[in-house]
Amino acid sequence: ILSAYFCKGNSLREVQKYDEAIKCYNQAISLQPDYLDAHLNKAICLEIVEEYDEALKCYDKALSLEPGNANVYYNKGDSLYKLRRFKEAIEAFQMVVKLAPMDYECYSNLGRTLEFVGIKKEATHYFKLARLSLRVSQKLDRGLSEENSREIMEQEILAERSKRYFDKDGSKDFRIY
Repeated sequence: ILSAYFCKGNSLREVQKYDEAIKCYNQAISLQPDYLDAHLNKAICLEIVEEYDEALKCYDKALSLEPGNANVYYNKGDSLYKLRRFKEAIEAFQMVVKLAPMDYECYSNLGRTLEFVGIKKEATHYFKLARLSLRVSQKLDRGLSEENSREIMEQEILAERSKRYFDKDGSKDFRIY
């Protein structure tokens, strides 16, 4: 019966019946309170219907169940951005960068958020990393092994960070992450 509620919620979400989908996810959660995917899918539906505060509660519950889930942090960052809670959104996107360094969309969203709050230099850095990550991901799609792809990405990130460590005048830039 648990999977029936969950699957029905997914089907309703697919046909954009979000309020009904949320009810199904609530039923699944009532049967199994630690059902991570039900909390996550419910949060996504809540975000779509612009109930961001409620979505955040679901994301927080999902993170309590699986603290290292990059997908949850990504979606939480998106909700926080929409609520104009930019500092928290930046923190969430930075967690995604740590947990999933190949996620080019996250680099882009982090850059967008930093740019919005006026931290242009950091924003530019993350936009560059988004392009780099996309290129590495495309190489992965063309047959480069994931291990080699990660290694290349990590080397490129370190190279980019070392370039950023010094400003043009040679003074240190202490805002690196």
